[in-house]
Amino acid sequence: MRTGAEHRAALRDGRRVWVMSEGLIDDVTTHPATRAMVDEYVAWYDMHFDPEWIDVLFSPPDVAGARRPWAYHVPKSSDELRGMGRSFAKTTFRSAGNITHTPAYGNLIALGVITAAQEYNAPAEQIANALAYRDRLAATGRFLTFCGGAATIGYRLREDPAERSALRLVRETDAGLVLSGKIGMHTSPAYAEDVYVGALNGIEIGGHRAGFIVEIAAPGVTTVCRKIAVRAQNRFVAPLSSRYDELDGQMWLDQVLIPWERVFFAEASPEPIARWLLWHHLYGWLAKAEFTLGSALALTDAMGLKEHERCRARPAIHFGGLLRPQSHPSDAGRHRAVAGAPAHGRDPAHPARLIAGRRTLRPRSRGSRNGRRAGGIIWRRRVYRNPAFGLIADGLGPRVVGPRRPGIRF
Repeated sequence: MRTGAEHRAALRDGRRVWVMSEGLIDDVTTHPATRAMVDEYVAWYDMHFDPEWIDVLFSPPDVAGARRPWAYHVPKSSDELRGMGRSFAKTTFRSAGNITHTPAYGNLIALGVITAAQEYNAPAEQIANALAYRDRLAATGRFLTFCGGAATIGYRLREDPAERSALRLVRETDAGLVLSGKIGMHTSPAYAEDVYVGALNGIEIGGHRAGFIVEIAAPGVTTVCRKIAVRAQNRFVAPLSSRYDELDGQMWLDQVLIPWERVFFAEASPEPIARWLLWHHLYGWLAKAEFTLGSALALTDAMGLKEHERCRARPAIHFGGLLRPQSHPSDAGRHRAVAGAPAHGRDPAHPARLIAGRRTLRPRSRGSRNGRRAGGIIWRRRVYRNPAFGLIADGLGPRVVGPRRPGIRF
């Protein structure tokens, strides 16, 4: 495992990153728009050197006494899948499910690339290259993120259908493909080192759709990220959004060379890769469910309602049917329809209103002397000053606190 300091140093690689309304970012490790998220990724790497996390993040010792990080593991048994799942659950919960892409997620992407190449019956050399790239991730600790390869909205609205693809092939060389174009939104491109671009990008080689891996710091690559999340400047008021902003972004390519060893034939659908990734996302959705429940219970306690009969019954009613995700990624699609529904498909603010009660989150009138203004609403002072309210309001936003106007009832 690389250390957090090594990852921070790896991000100073000359990459071109633009953040809307911020401009060109000279150094993502120090700029206010990106620094906090870099710190979280640094902490993720450093957790692997914390004795308290060893049993969660590493496999049991082998016959030689060696332990390997689950984050970069290739599972070969159900026990190993369970070990990986436990590590995903524990690390995802730290951010309440708000960090969706970690280097462990990148390892699953690499496993998905291998699966996609094998299922497509790609040339043996490409399958070997996919295996070698995954081994390189494990050896170096590099951070890979994912993009399906779809074009930007502007490209999709062009009159000529032939010009609607994300990328165009400039030329083929002995070293690889030279590509230009713009790739649509994907997650954490400012913080990763490589991006897998799926076969939806429109590039065909010899009649085969092609995906590829591009280095974010490669010459001709520019990453353009959305604006930072709208949030309060006070970190107490915005404890989550001030730390966990992955800055989704586009990738613009201007005659970028993609080495042949990073080109992989695959079907246009990203399903063979998404099959692995949904497994990880399930833990993120469940983390959000646990976070919502915990925050609602904390707020109920702050209001002195924890012994109230109806409040005691509500958590069991709402979360009693929530199942844990299956260990094997092949079960992810089937299980998502069951376990993902309460955590992801339904309104995640519902348990906060249900358990804590409507009046707990009801704003007081503007003229009240016992209230305090927060984002255009005067809230009960007792609730607003409680950290649980800050977590709920910042984590779930208007879905909990409702439209930004006074007098609204929940």
